[in-house]
Amino acid sequence: MRDWVLSKADWLGENKHKISNWRSSDDVANAPVRNSMLLILIAYGFSIFAYSSTDGAIYYWTPQILLLFLASRQRISLSWLPWLSLGLQCAAWLGMGLGTSSDGIQIVGFRGADQTGFLVYAGWMAAVYFAMALWNLGTRHRAVTWISLALVSPLLWLALCYLLIAGFAESWVWGSTAVAIGVAYLILASWRLKQELHTEITVWLILAGHFAYSLAAAILLREAGLTLALSAQLLSLAWTIKRFELVNLSLLLKLVLAVVVVRLTTNPWLLTYPSDIHWSMWSYGGATVFCALAAMQLKATDELRKWLEVATIHLLVLTLWAETRYWLYDGEIFRLRLELLEAAINTALWSSLGLVYYLRSRVSINLKTIYLWVSRVLLLLAIAGYTLVLLFLNPLWSAEEVSTRPLLNVLLLAYGFPVIICGLIFRYYDSRFKRAAAAMTGIAAFVFISTEIRHLWQGQLDLDLPTSNGELYTYSIVWLVMAVLTMLAGGARYGMQVYRAGLALIFVVIGKLFLIDMADLEGLLRVASFMGLGLSLLGLAYLYQRFNFKHRT
Repeated sequence: MRDWVLSKADWLGENKHKISNWRSSDDVANAPVRNSMLLILIAYGFSIFAYSSTDGAIYYWTPQILLLFLASRQRISLSWLPWLSLGLQCAAWLGMGLGTSSDGIQIVGFRGADQTGFLVYAGWMAAVYFAMALWNLGTRHRAVTWISLALVSPLLWLALCYLLIAGFAESWVWGSTAVAIGVAYLILASWRLKQELHTEITVWLILAGHFAYSLAAAILLREAGLTLALSAQLLSLAWTIKRFELVNLSLLLKLVLAVVVVRLTTNPWLLTYPSDIHWSMWSYGGATVFCALAAMQLKATDELRKWLEVATIHLLVLTLWAETRYWLYDGEIFRLRLELLEAAINTALWSSLGLVYYLRSRVSINLKTIYLWVSRVLLLLAIAGYTLVLLFLNPLWSAEEVSTRPLLNVLLLAYGFPVIICGLIFRYYDSRFKRAAAAMTGIAAFVFISTEIRHLWQGQLDLDLPTSNGELYTYSIVWLVMAVLTMLAGGARYGMQVYRAGLALIFVVIGKLFLIDMADLEGLLRVASFMGLGLSLLGLAYLYQRFNFKHRT
């Protein structure tokens, strides 16, 4: 039977008790109507874009929208079409406002009378979508579709007006309008929560209120302030989830969290900021604080809290990195420059957090894989940073300067800290990497001690400076002590590999003594040096046999 007034529901929706597999049959029965409406909608979007004018737009396009709402009022299979029409309209009008320039494609908006025409059209359409969606909400089916459309559509039209009507009003006007809409939504949501009306309508009021807040922040704030404003939503969303047990808001919180983390992570390639403003502290640091406070709002057993904790650590790393560059380079955080101190700080930061992430993975259940993956990425970054410090930024042959103050200088962080962190990784990290961690600990210790000997003797690091006999003998004595201790440690506890490492260092010391240290010695001095070396080796052999060390595999 024909339905000229579009008042009947889907045929199979009314008779689904007669058909066993009614859902698939419903799709088949309603496909002609749905596909026809879809084709009309696509043509509708192209028509708006091709018409390229706001003259008479209300009279041309309003009937199509009213027809869609009327057709989908009783037909569940068509309830998504009004949402599609809104998306097509936004795309079409935004496409009309694009233009090309020397900088590429940009939003140029409307000019002259078209500005007033589009403002009137956008206001009218916002009212139509809002009113018709609430009208269809009365049918009691697909409530989420209609309430979401009613609440979000005014904000989308407001965003289009802000983008396409340049110069028509100040930013604070558009931003204040978004704030007013958001406040109205949140007040209504608060009233419903107090009445214990925890339905989809309440959830969408909260979602739309946060969307309005985000839109206002994007309009009123720029650059770093926008990120801080967005991160503040993490705290309000976490509090709302905890206070009213609205688990449906978890997806929105994760979405906001992803936007904040991605924005701050990709900042060096997206935006630039003035160097005379300490924006990194309240952008990176503020986002970290809000994320940490949001995590504290939730229970320790909540999966959402674990997401926030991971993001907090990530943002903390970014904050420390940004603050390091801010103070090193006089506020120019994104300057294309890398110094020894910065590389040393990055290496210490990445390696420490890599170990922290691994320790968290041992007590985590749901995020164990993520923690392990992040831990290994950070440790790989730390190895790369230490390689830069060791090979390319080494003061021995680079232009990097080191203070003449003994011990308390950049060498302690650049070459001393890796010894400690490698030892901790050997002790607490995955047993599969113990051998590599032990080797790195020995190499880092050898490099640090040798570098400090050079600095203590010379007051600076430079290969062009002559090496005195005293410095040469110091190397030999210290290396010999290190070799002996390594061999004893390997024999007593750490196994054959460590023992062999100490033995290899013994051979290096012997070769250095014969080829370098004793080259200029004559007579009794040379005899005394040989005797001292022989007695040291005999003492080592005695200790090895005296304590009956057994090698461990």
